[in-house]
Amino acid sequence: MQASLGALLTFSVTGEVAMSAEPLVLRPQTATANLGASQTCTNSGREPLVAKGVMAIVDARGALVGRSSLQPHRLLPGESASLGGEYAGELDPGKYRVLLTYDFEGQTLTRSADVEIR
Repeated sequence: MQASLGALLTFSVTGEVAMSAEPLVLRPQTATANLGASQTCTNSGREPLVAKGVMAIVDARGALVGRSSLQPHRLLPGESASLGGEYAGELDPGKYRVLLTYDFEGQTLTRSADVEIR
């Protein structure tokens, strides 16, 4: 048996880093499934990037009722991937706004969508 240790370094040479995202797609909470959010993100720049994100849920009054960290994802130039996650808490019936914010190489990208929990 042999063990090895490695590291992945992502760096920018030109500074031309950009990410675009399609509209947010929500999967409402049910009795058997958590609230889910996803969107297709594309590295539209010329450099690799690592997108780290958070999902926030606010109620109809704008008060934060929950948040969830999203797994970081590396995107090479021109690469697309479906990014997102789930909120593990249980929401009371009502109207909510779900916001996904990604931080990548000192920039941010935020998308939001409304959902009603019954």
